[in-house]
Amino acid sequence: MPSKSFHPVYQKIALILTITLLTTPLSAAVETSRTRNKASFPSPITPVETPTAFATPSPAPPIYSIAPSSGTQGREYEVIVSQDGCVEVAGATAKLNLHAPAGSGITVTELNQRQCQVTAKLKIAPDAPLGIVKLWLSNSSNPSGSKTLIDFSVTGVTPQPIPPGLNNKGQVDVFWAVVPDKIVRHNFGSSVSKHFYEIEVVIGNDSGYDLQLSGIGFTLPALGGNYRIPSSGYRTVRGSLEGYGEYSPRKTTIAILKSLPAALSAFLPFFHAVNRKANFSTVINLINPFEKGLEDAWPDLLPTRLDRLADQTYRDDVSTKTIIPNNVQARIVTFVPKRLICPDKKTCNPLANPNDRHFDPKNDQDVMRALGDLVIVGHQIEHVNRVRVVSTPFGTSLTDHSISGRITDACNVGVAGVTLTLSGGGDFSDRTSTTDADGSYKFPNVPDGRTYTVEPELQALSFSPSISPAFFLNDTKANLNFSADHLIRGTVTKGGVPLKDVTLELTEIDGNKKTATTNDKGEYQFEVTRSHAAPFKIIPSLDDHTFTPAEHSWTCADKSANFVATPIASPSPTPSP
Repeated sequence: MPSKSFHPVYQKIALILTITLLTTPLSAAVETSRTRNKASFPSPITPVETPTAFATPSPAPPIYSIAPSSGTQGREYEVIVSQDGCVEVAGATAKLNLHAPAGSGITVTELNQRQCQVTAKLKIAPDAPLGIVKLWLSNSSNPSGSKTLIDFSVTGVTPQPIPPGLNNKGQVDVFWAVVPDKIVRHNFGSSVSKHFYEIEVVIGNDSGYDLQLSGIGFTLPALGGNYRIPSSGYRTVRGSLEGYGEYSPRKTTIAILKSLPAALSAFLPFFHAVNRKANFSTVINLINPFEKGLEDAWPDLLPTRLDRLADQTYRDDVSTKTIIPNNVQARIVTFVPKRLICPDKKTCNPLANPNDRHFDPKNDQDVMRALGDLVIVGHQIEHVNRVRVVSTPFGTSLTDHSISGRITDACNVGVAGVTLTLSGGGDFSDRTSTTDADGSYKFPNVPDGRTYTVEPELQALSFSPSISPAFFLNDTKANLNFSADHLIRGTVTKGGVPLKDVTLELTEIDGNKKTATTNDKGEYQFEVTRSHAAPFKIIPSLDDHTFTPAEHSWTCADKSANFVATPIASPSPTPSP
């Protein structure tokens, strides 16, 4: 029987196997075991492998985009936030919601929520902080859940110098010239041409911005190039022109002529000879027609020159800012005082190189070289917000209004059948309306924004006023009333035949009297105004005639006052005894 203890050979084998198992990786040992088992024990049974455990990957966060992704202070934008690759699922109720953080100066309104996108209006405050704002999205079914941040950039609009071009596209072109003195004198008078150079500037704006000009000036090289002088504005030149007009030779001469008659009349008492006093008085009387003729022969051109100055000159005051829209050219006229360029005519030589030649203040090219470079000061304005205003065509609209009134005569009775004409000038077609039984009239649906007049007309009747004062219609206008002068009419006949040259006298209630004479048809009429109320007394008269009735007391109820003339019979001669 073999002994219970291991054989030394087996002990050595066991020791080698133990060391191998400790130094060989587990996978290699397993693989060796598998190979050994396959080699030693071929079997159709496949050993079961233990599956390796992997961590479950978390879903990638959705990607959102916002358009537009930036905005300017003080503007409103309609934005759309959408999720890339999102598909709308029918029946799903969860929707996106857009928010802006407190203190960002952004207000979110007009939300339109969907599963994959949201549209809204962002209003950016004028003082909103500049930079990137973190807008955030939430799920409407779980507002307190996870939030997705979206970057939105806020930029500011600050006045900038006029740019030379926008994105290397286009530019601001400027060219200018000095207008000759002769033309300046013809346009604005000798005072302006004596003290100012007129500068004509043309600006072509193709910069991509609207340009708001604040001033125009020149570098004036005579000052060393360290200074820039502004041009003289409209108000300065107008004040100079008005000051010259107050003390112009014409105004002074005419003022002296007007005062001469009164001054010379004071010397009349010193003339004792009648013929000398008469001659002196004749001389005084001749001054007045001479002064009137001089005014016509020497007209006052100051008002015309002031109008030209206002029409042509660049207005640089606060209330009038010159705006040159993009892709538009503008012509500007401005002035420079001559004393700025040449304060001392004897030693003046403000040219860039005094050694060239002496400066000629009447040479336009010399003046341009002395002025140096043109400088324009202004701001660039984004024209995106510019709104074009188109006038509403004239016609019936919701803002149209009516014009109405009434016509009454001297007896305060409405006058029917009067035709009134509404005129609006320009391309407005005149309209007419007729008064009804009580003298009322109305023009409905009259377009706003025009100046109108209304004129009544009826044969043989005058009105006060004859035409209404012009008025600008921006609301309903009522009580545009007229007064009609009542005509008292009648006829005078003799044996059924019209009687001519009969004198009729009308006595008004205040004692004033009017007269009228019958024409070839025996007709007469008196025009009675509202200020003289009825009754009136009418008395006809003609030599060797009596009338029936002898007088007529006319009231407002009367339509006419007719008379019949009867010749006075001559007395029969008395037979002699």
